Amino acid sequence: MIKATTSTDCTRSQHVANRKVRPSVLLWAATLAWGIMLCWLSLARYEAYNVGMLDLGNIAQAIASINRGAPLVYTSPNGNTSRLASHVEVIYYLFALLLRIWSDPRALLIAQSVLVAMGAIPVYRIARRRLPVTSSFHFALGYLLFPTAVAAVLFDFHGDTLAMPLLLWMLDALDARAWLRFWLFLCLSLLCKFYIAAPVFALGLTLLTVRTAPFELADFPRRRRLGLAICTTAALYGLLTLLVVRPFFSTSISGHSGSYAQFYFGAVSSIGLIGVLDRVLNLLAVLTPSAFLWWRALPTAAPAFAIIGPALISTGPGAAYAWSYHHYAAAVPFIVAGSIMGAARLVEQTKNARLRRRNAVAVGALFLGASLVFHVGLNDTPLGLTFWRSEPGFGLSPGSYGRTSRDALKDRWLAEAVPSGVPLAASNFLAPHLFKRESLYLVRYPDEPTAARLPQILPQVQLAIPDALFDFVQRSGAGFVGGVAYDVDAIRQLLQAPTWGLTAARDGLLRFEREPQPERVLQQRIARVADSSAAQARFADVIELVQSRVDPIGERRYQATFRWRALRDFQPDEQFVAVSALEGVPHNRMAHLPSYALQPTTSWRAGDVWEEQWEVQVPAGVAGSHAWRVGWYDTRNLYAAETDVRSRIGDEVVITVLELP
Repeated sequence: MIKATTSTDCTRSQHVANRKVRPSVLLWAATLAWGIMLCWLSLARYEAYNVGMLDLGNIAQAIASINRGAPLVYTSPNGNTSRLASHVEVIYYLFALLLRIWSDPRALLIAQSVLVAMGAIPVYRIARRRLPVTSSFHFALGYLLFPTAVAAVLFDFHGDTLAMPLLLWMLDALDARAWLRFWLFLCLSLLCKFYIAAPVFALGLTLLTVRTAPFELADFPRRRRLGLAICTTAALYGLLTLLVVRPFFSTSISGHSGSYAQFYFGAVSSIGLIGVLDRVLNLLAVLTPSAFLWWRALPTAAPAFAIIGPALISTGPGAAYAWSYHHYAAAVPFIVAGSIMGAARLVEQTKNARLRRRNAVAVGALFLGASLVFHVGLNDTPLGLTFWRSEPGFGLSPGSYGRTSRDALKDRWLAEAVPSGVPLAASNFLAPHLFKRESLYLVRYPDEPTAARLPQILPQVQLAIPDALFDFVQRSGAGFVGGVAYDVDAIRQLLQAPTWGLTAARDGLLRFEREPQPERVLQQRIARVADSSAAQARFADVIELVQSRVDPIGERRYQATFRWRALRDFQPDEQFVAVSALEGVPHNRMAHLPSYALQPTTSWRAGDVWEEQWEVQVPAGVAGSHAWRVGWYDTRNLYAAETDVRSRIGDEVVITVLELP
């Protein structure tokens, strides 16, 4: 008997169909929206000159080298070397075409953001095979918000961050028994970094026993054979990279396996109680958002610990073990997959069908809620609390995503003042914007308290581009990292180097050339003199201006002479900087390099009078009458690079008026 179909039945069927379609539409919409946000934040950080040469600059330089026929070559502190001698990120070869189309690091950041966001799709697919649509959608959103995953994608560009979505697609294919796709994504994941072989090998181990087999593969007929094949593939690739690839590309510059291990784990024995506690807190940040679920499916999540363990005990540069670094990215797929399997097991324990469905939705919401709570508390995104803090290093401040008018000046000045292809050394945050060259050093490396390597670097380069008003700064404990005086030791060395000369300066951005023509050099001198004259101006109880003069010495070129008297002895950390500016001319601050770098105030004693002379070239296009103002600023102040009232010592003083044609 055939039942007639009524309009009510059609409407009900349409509603059911809509319910089936709507979650997938929402999933793609959420993935697209989150991908766009990740792109925006990644690009904003780069365009605000808050991305250093380590690591985006080095990686962009290495990928660009492929298009020159070089094997992922970048400039290390000791010279040019290949990334195939260390991390073995073969996956970067796939991005060479991208840089050929758009030769800009932003292309890499966009690609990474899109790939990571797309990882929500396999998360949804894995969950959907076991849980209701709503719960699966919650898991996908939870992955997008997962604090460690978000931090990794916003921390430059790295192979292990690329491995995160690839491993998720691999696990989805394993769960679906789609073997061709599984092996494709497994191989792509291995190419991201040599140590991705560790979690892949661990995945193979879980398949060797019925009790530990993930994704209901316990009864799969070829389970052990599959596990052995995975272990063999991972082991062979790991051995190939360690015993063949890395030694083949290693040089005296890149070092060897022992030096790599020493670099990342050499100080393990010196980790004290504070270091242990710090690592425990970071471990909690990685695992806690989903700990209530993944421990119920520990074998599925277990491969994550092949990444977490070594990262946690790392003593590499900075706090390399921190949850906010990229080192935990490859653990995320296994944590998330373990959470899904744990949720499924928790739901299966419920006998009542209605209650089971309610619990299924609840565990998804719980995973999403935990990810959201930790994201709000930890991540610097518009959903995070830190994003809305007003101090440097957070949100739209200049130390994070905020682009300033000086950043726009950097774009123009670097394009005009720095020739392409010339080997050079640059300030850390300027360097990634100058990556298109074979040799690119830093004037000071992040692991140096001063520019100790610079004397060995200078013979290898033609230009040096330091920043006298270094404007990257972030709070760190009771102090801060970066700060206006970051490059001052490098500037001192360049001013004292007999074959180097300052040939261009604009708002603290400096260009030094090796063996320049003498008439192009902006001379910088300082000497102690005897002068008991009355002061023209006083800057609080710190320094007096005894004399000042600005003399024209060429077309739009001037020599400034200042005599300063110290009113007291200065302490070793009291480094002050005098900055002049032409009133009404944007971004034309002039750091007094002689008294800043050659004879800093840290060495001044009460009653000393120092005469500094330095030359300046006024930019073309500046015309009319402009008052010349000068002020002193405390480099120990968090806001010193802004050279405003927050770090100023006393008041600014007008010393003359320039009449510019």
